[in-house]
Amino acid sequence: MFKYLCTTCVVLAPSVLAASDSCGPRAVIADRLEAEFGERLTATGLQDETQVMEIWTSQATGSFTVLVTGADGRSCVVATGTDFLGGAPGALATRASGARL
Repeated sequence: MFKYLCTTCVVLAPSVLAASDSCGPRAVIADRLEAEFGERLTATGLQDETQVMEIWTSQATGSFTVLVTGADGRSCVVATGTDFLGGAPGALATRASGARL
């Protein structure tokens, strides 16, 4: 599921980047995520040679934010949510009960 979320964000990111008012310098957005939401950088991935996707999460609240940052240093929020579950790749593939997600 996490893989599909990330794929969806990457596919939708260009249109969101063009129309979003949730964009600004990466340092400003990162500082705000840390100060206001208690989120920390959890994962990153290279979308292409000009964009990086970042996932910021809060263990305390379960909130998450997905950013896409361009080579120019401008970041845009492309997704936010609650109840984030994370871990090592594949860690969520099996529930404690043994049932597949």
